[in-house]
Amino acid sequence: MKAMEGPYMVDQKVPLDVIGYLSGGSAVTAGLVGSGVAAFLLMRIGTGRVLVLLGSLRTLCFLLFTLHALGVLTGYWPLFGAAGFQTLIRYMEIVALYSLFMAVASSDQPGTDFTVLACAQLLVYLVGSSLAGLIADYVGYGALFALATGISVISVLVTWRMLVPARPTAAETNSAIAPG
Repeated sequence: MKAMEGPYMVDQKVPLDVIGYLSGGSAVTAGLVGSGVAAFLLMRIGTGRVLVLLGSLRTLCFLLFTLHALGVLTGYWPLFGAAGFQTLIRYMEIVALYSLFMAVASSDQPGTDFTVLACAQLLVYLVGSSLAGLIADYVGYGALFALATGISVISVLVTWRMLVPARPTAAETNSAIAPG
């Protein structure tokens, strides 16, 4: 989806210099601010919950792009806001994902495990970018962004299921602290 942001803006007649300023400015700002915010959130609520939060925010960005592509939202400002916010979320997701990769890496070969996971993430991004271009070409941006929104919702639910521990019930908590 991120790979289609630039082409979509070009097709929406956003001047190239504006796209450059937006992309460069949001990348620098998002990289600095997002890294710090993500680190803070990781310490406060944990990796699984951070990834669920960021995935939910990413879904919202995809929905904004969908609504813009379908003509429900118009003008440049919703588009610029969604693009800038998506960049912030992307940098925060990288911090959270790499934290997860470090946590699950084997202590016997952490460098190799981390590298394999990081390469797999980049491979998924590259394949997804290529497929996004093909899909947009065949069915248009509105359908592509709607599909991305749906896939994002599913990924948030799967992430929640896999990475967010269930809270113990009151009975389980009481039995764990009861003498016996």
